[in-house]
Amino acid sequence: MRGLFAIGFGIVAYAWPTISLAALIIVFGAYALADGAFLVLKAVGNWIAMDDPWLLLLEGLLGIGIGAISLFAPGVTAIGLLFYIAAWSLSTGFLEIAGAIRLRREIRGEIWWILSGIASIVFGVMLVALGIRIRAHRPDQQLSAE
Repeated sequence: MRGLFAIGFGIVAYAWPTISLAALIIVFGAYALADGAFLVLKAVGNWIAMDDPWLLLLEGLLGIGIGAISLFAPGVTAIGLLFYIAAWSLSTGFLEIAGAIRLRREIRGEIWWILSGIASIVFGVMLVALGIRIRAHRPDQQLSAE
């Protein structure tokens, strides 16, 4: 099921990349902004009853800040997301290879698990290279529909 969902998401993102990225950034920005606002309200409303209301207030203010950055500077959010996905892909790849090597006596077809890990690592490296290239050539541009 996980693989089918990933393939479906990939097809949608490939068919409509700009719309998919813009929608993801807007949804994330709105969520972070709303979550931050509710945390600030909770901290202020329960200031006396809480032991450390500053922590909740700080978390809420950070959420509002990240949400605002996401909505008003989507290019920054897109680059951050690119590097986050790259890190996830690299770590997943290395863990898949390690798991296949560790379990090679207990499973069959571990070569496919290793190849999957290698593919994840290659994808992660390509994303890092793309992110570096984008930031080097277009450091001040926002997300656009090019």
